[in-house]
Amino acid sequence: MVKLYQKVLTIAALILLQGLQAQVGISHDMNFVPDPDLSLHVDGKLNVRGKFKSTTEPDQNIGNGQKDQLLQMKIVDNKLTPQWVNPPISLLEQGMYYIENTYTTTNTSGAIFNSKDTNSYVNANIENETFSNGWKKIAEFSDKNSLKNFNILKSNNNINIRIETGVELRNTTSNNIANSSNVQYACGLFSKTNGESDSTAKLRAYRIGQVNWIRNQTIQHSNFNLLYTLENFPIGEYNFFVACKKMNQSVNSLELRIGQPNHSGISQFTDRPIVNLDILYKL
Repeated sequence: MVKLYQKVLTIAALILLQGLQAQVGISHDMNFVPDPDLSLHVDGKLNVRGKFKSTTEPDQNIGNGQKDQLLQMKIVDNKLTPQWVNPPISLLEQGMYYIENTYTTTNTSGAIFNSKDTNSYVNANIENETFSNGWKKIAEFSDKNSLKNFNILKSNNNINIRIETGVELRNTTSNNIANSSNVQYACGLFSKTNGESDSTAKLRAYRIGQVNWIRNQTIQHSNFNLLYTLENFPIGEYNFFVACKKMNQSVNSLELRIGQPNHSGISQFTDRPIVNLDILYKL
């Protein structure tokens, strides 16, 4: 009785399938509606076993194409016709660099230095310079309230660095200050292994700046910028941030502000630090 029931279902299914017709269409037109209203939308990779053929007419056959060719819809005699084409040659040649990612960050807190901050010069060997040697952060890269994780995947790389910030020198007293007075400082890029403390951060690039005082003024303004390229940065996961330090101060009443102006005539928006990192890989 069971076998008879299965045979009845099989025969009914065959009869039903014979009465159905379907058509699958693929088109670049979002409004494409094939007849009888059945379509296939492919968004991503399509793997085809065997041969892939496409026709616009029942007797048209475009063949199988050659290795590395692309199937493209081209206009021929005012009609879209599928044709096998060779992919365009890349503008980049072997040995050239391409940008994998670019990142930009800014901040408005900046850093303030006065006579209470210890003067310290940058170590002659940059690899021995530590963040605890008088440095203060002015900007860092973050992602959803946590430090941004930079994953360097290839050893043949370049990291282009661009740092810009406003620098302000202010007299905190009413006394006149000699023209020869000045403050020397340095700003640079630090990196550390992702998740490690700032004390383990290494100085990767820096530049020294100086603001000179002009007599009978209450404030001096300057700009700092650093352009540098790190080559073949080690593979790994890192956090990057920018910090500055005071190297020398000739008069105690001078206050150095980096990325944080204290003057109504200077916009905090234009004076804030801006940091840009471009990560490039070699072909």
